[in-house]
Amino acid sequence: MARQVVDEQLRAAADDRTVPWTVSLTLLDPTTGTLDVVDGPTVPVDRPVVTPQEGRAYTEAEVEPGGGTGTVTFTLPEGSTQVLLDVRIEAPLTPRDRWEPVPAEVAARLSLSTGDGDTVLGPATEGWGAEQLAPPDVTQAAQEDADRLAAEAESEGRDLVETRVDPATGAVWVLDDAVFVPASLDTSGETWTLHGVARSNWPEQTVVVGPGRSYRPPPAEGPFAPPDPAASPDVTVEPVPVALTPEAARAANLEVGDEALVEAFGTDVPVTVTTLVPAVPGTLAPRAALLDRDGLLRALAADDRGLPFPTQLWAATVPGQEATVVETLAGRDDVVSVTGPASGAALVTDATGAARRVFWVASAGAVLLAATGIGAVAATLLASRRPEVAVLRALGMPPVAQARSRALELGGIVAAAVALGLAAGLLVARAVVPELARSTTAVDQVTLAAPLHLEALPWVVILLTGAIAVAAVVLAQATRVRRQALETDYREEIR
Repeated sequence: MARQVVDEQLRAAADDRTVPWTVSLTLLDPTTGTLDVVDGPTVPVDRPVVTPQEGRAYTEAEVEPGGGTGTVTFTLPEGSTQVLLDVRIEAPLTPRDRWEPVPAEVAARLSLSTGDGDTVLGPATEGWGAEQLAPPDVTQAAQEDADRLAAEAESEGRDLVETRVDPATGAVWVLDDAVFVPASLDTSGETWTLHGVARSNWPEQTVVVGPGRSYRPPPAEGPFAPPDPAASPDVTVEPVPVALTPEAARAANLEVGDEALVEAFGTDVPVTVTTLVPAVPGTLAPRAALLDRDGLLRALAADDRGLPFPTQLWAATVPGQEATVVETLAGRDDVVSVTGPASGAALVTDATGAARRVFWVASAGAVLLAATGIGAVAATLLASRRPEVAVLRALGMPPVAQARSRALELGGIVAAAVALGLAAGLLVARAVVPELARSTTAVDQVTLAAPLHLEALPWVVILLTGAIAVAAVVLAQATRVRRQALETDYREEIR
């Protein structure tokens, strides 16, 4: 009866002998920080077939070796730079978890190259490992221990072989006096080699080969015993640098240099506070955090997660080139919208620009009004002080001296008035303008610093325009005073 059951299993395995093997790559785009697992097409692999013969032992049965080979092509975005983080190998030995009646020895080879023929595996991946597969030296040492114990048991006439069955999958593991011989993985060359035995040590789950991964032997109670959390090595993740707003730091009771856990992208990310910032780009919330992208990417990769595609990108440009960069980006088809200090297709982020332009127009009007007033005062003084010119001429003061004296008098008064006006305006601006700007911030928005800043170019233009107008008035007055001093027929009318 047992013979018939095994024969049926062998025939069923022969009818469904092909299993799909899959190789996947975990790639990082350093430009965007996105992490993707790219699956390649499956490679069909045939299992060995044992054809039972009636009345003959299984050791005399006909065996057809299995195997398979294939080339897997990964198509990546053109013009992009990708960093290989790990290689994932899914190599099942039985289709649909079917019972494998005969354990087969498995040997696999894997190589990876670019479209130009450059090898990817080799020195750059030397030292990579997997948790389910051991380095060749570990496997060899375990095999030597198992052989030694088997020889001792044979000499003593006792049996060391212990068979255990996984109740979840039905897989069978053979232990030699608790000496488990793991499947091996050799990543020292340009071609990786994997070696194991079905129903003994070949992993049924996906094997992840990458840097920082190492073989984890099964627990002492056996490969199917639940893992001991205390014995499991913790994955060391460097804290991610983070910048917090002052409100967020106060709410979390954190200071610069403190470490904490931040829940982000579905996991807890260890962070260390490196600095405090007034606000975070992209949000007006008073409580916000700005994490280092590369550090966050490494932390998520340790949890087999990746960054989602960004919805916004903030960039700094060379000073003075903001408008050019914004207009160039606005003309790209792959950019939905651009916000920056420019015009045209881009939006304007300077919320106070319109108000400042209005004030500059008002300043220009004030200078024009002041120049007109100074001209009117100068004209009035020319008429009212005409007798003074005749008296000074009679006293012997030359016409040029009178013109120079009147010019210095008017110019000095205007210069003193301008200096006092600038000083008073600066003091009033420092006391009023920042608070006035901050008062426009909503209650539930972050309060940004509002430093007082002088726009030198329009200020200099308006100041020079006013100076030219005043100089013209002073020069006209001096010329008129000189002419009055040269008139010898003027007599003051006394009534």
